[in-house]
Amino acid sequence: MTWAEANESGGLATAANIPTSQTPFSQHRQTRIVIMVLVMGGGLAMIAAMRMLSGGPAQTTAGTDAQIAISAYLAPATDEQADATVADPLQVLAEFNTPIARVPFDALRTNPFILPGGTMAIPAARSQTSIEDARNARAFQMREEIGDMRVSMVLQGRSSLAVVGGITLPLEKPVEYDSQTTLCLKAVSSAGVVVEATDTTLKLTVAVDLPRP
Repeated sequence: MTWAEANESGGLATAANIPTSQTPFSQHRQTRIVIMVLVMGGGLAMIAAMRMLSGGPAQTTAGTDAQIAISAYLAPATDEQADATVADPLQVLAEFNTPIARVPFDALRTNPFILPGGTMAIPAARSQTSIEDARNARAFQMREEIGDMRVSMVLQGRSSLAVVGGITLPLEKPVEYDSQTTLCLKAVSSAGVVVEATDTTLKLTVAVDLPRP
């Protein structure tokens, strides 16, 4: 046997003795493939379950139909209806420019703010009583105030006058006492003078006799 023959026969024997079992690399590769298949299958199952729970295409179609129905209800179906919904600007202006009907004051027979019947008679009487009470109180106040004044001087003649409470009062010539009251010397006699006090707001006048000094 030559060297070449021996080498060839040894090589064949070596190739024949190689084990046929899988290598660790091939086992790892198969494991990765199995894991990928399981992950993809689980993902598809989750997607299918979510679509079944959410209603799927049926719910989407129902939502679209609802939107179409609402739009058809709110929007006019035809051009004629659309034109009818738009008001004429001139007509709107004409309505606003229409004068308001007013009842003449002379045509009012009763006060529209008072209910029919005698329900307002008592408040009106009370109001009148209050006014009278106020006038009486003001008259008493003016009499007391003028009555406390002292006549310091009296001059009789063509231009009679008197000095009352430090105020010079010419005969028949009103003099302002305060923003609401005027004083006027009405008469001069040997016994005394007559002074009138007038409330310009209440249109109230009282006369007070004062003795001479």
